[in-house]
Amino acid sequence: MDNIGQQLFEQDYLTAFVAGAAVWLVRERNQNLGSLLNSEHREFYIQILHRMLYFRREHELEPLNEDIYLAVKPALEQSSGEAYSQTMFNRHLNQLTEWELIIKRMEKERLRGYRDVNRDRFRFRLTDETVAFLYWLEDRLRHGDDDAGDAAGDLLDFILSRLKELGRSLNKIEHKGFVEDDKTRQAANVLFLLHNINEYTVRISRQLNELSAAMESFLLHTYNIEEAQAVISEIKNYMGGYLNRIYRLRQQILTELNKLQQTQRQQILNDCFTIHNNELNRAPRFMRRSGIAENPDEIIARLHSYYRHQGQIDLLCTRTNDSAMKVWGKLSAHLRELERKNNRCEEIDRRINELAQLAPAMVPVDFFSELLAAAAMSSDPNHWDEFTQAEPPQPRIPTSTTKKTTRAYLPRKSSGQTTVISLEEAKLENLKQWVEAKFAEQNLAAGAKVANAKFSGINDFRNIMVLGKKGILGKGRALDKIGLKLDPDDGFSAVNDQLRSLEFKNMTISSNST
Repeated sequence: MDNIGQQLFEQDYLTAFVAGAAVWLVRERNQNLGSLLNSEHREFYIQILHRMLYFRREHELEPLNEDIYLAVKPALEQSSGEAYSQTMFNRHLNQLTEWELIIKRMEKERLRGYRDVNRDRFRFRLTDETVAFLYWLEDRLRHGDDDAGDAAGDLLDFILSRLKELGRSLNKIEHKGFVEDDKTRQAANVLFLLHNINEYTVRISRQLNELSAAMESFLLHTYNIEEAQAVISEIKNYMGGYLNRIYRLRQQILTELNKLQQTQRQQILNDCFTIHNNELNRAPRFMRRSGIAENPDEIIARLHSYYRHQGQIDLLCTRTNDSAMKVWGKLSAHLRELERKNNRCEEIDRRINELAQLAPAMVPVDFFSELLAAAAMSSDPNHWDEFTQAEPPQPRIPTSTTKKTTRAYLPRKSSGQTTVISLEEAKLENLKQWVEAKFAEQNLAAGAKVANAKFSGINDFRNIMVLGKKGILGKGRALDKIGLKLDPDDGFSAVNDQLRSLEFKNMTISSNST
């Protein structure tokens, strides 16, 4: 790793980040880990790798391929629901080797016969990058849902109890000092409590952000009675539980944080930080899976800024309060609309009762006809409510002036008496006519020299080459179909016109009487 990348794990990590050190988080990493997660066979690959991790934990760093196959076969068949063959296993191992997630090494052993040549045995070992990736997956599976059911108010109580426990540990070290044989555990316990407080503070922020986002989402779409009841319950728990607790516990949390900022306790925290880092540097590399080693002073200052009056927690509460008021306003408007509709329905009911008591001669027939005319329609083309938007009226197109496309039919093909011939037959017939025209003055039955005819133009030269191709290269099979025969002679002849000349082997053309 470059020096600037290493600075991410030091105290001035923000300066290193501005300098672009974060790119080293992905540089020199195995990019094929993404291919593993996106592969259709990722469940096969991950089970093979995880079983190899179990071999590693059993101090068997390079198991044989046959041992790996026997170990993973039952699990793969159980998860996939089908048989898992040795061929498929070899394909998976080859792919993992190609991705450089495992390393392949041939097992050296003595050959006892010629049959042992095809019985190569291989050992496979996980790379350090793959081991770190598997540890990360295990940590996510183990701790992924630990905070799923936490409430923000319960987290505040937990943070206060952790702060008091941290204060007692520091007070004990302040009066009695570090126990020489146990100072490593004491320092680790102090730092664990401090980082645990910081982690649960992050969870409080996430809880408030998720609550605010849920209420904002409620404002953006129509809702049913179940969704309304759920969001009202969230608001009730937030208002009644969290706000009361933050008002009651804020001062106690700030008091404990102020104690941690005392000079003597800051010195103890820094000593714990130094002891823990020294011990961590002496640990094996595969055990160093912690994040940024932050200084305790920075963590305490950030926590104090978070919990103080008008701090970050107040800003989050303000945002959540604004979202809650908007939700309450939407629910109130809906309730007022329902009340208004209910009052109108009651007024209509009273008016109908008054009209029902009128004498038959006094009933307003025309009024009722006009009132009920719309209800008698089969459908309302202009129906519009909060869920359905009416389509705009479509213009009517008169059918009498509609232009129609004229259909043009192809004429029927005349069925003549001419026999259909192929293109090759037509070319041979043209060649026959050319031969008969050029050698009309000579006796084709006795044979005629091709060079003795009179030639002019490119068409005659082309026909001479076609004649040689059909007669010599084609061994006369094509010429035999048109009753001609071509025999090559010794020597060469040449014909020419004013623009070009052609030299060719002497040939004799004759008619084939057979």
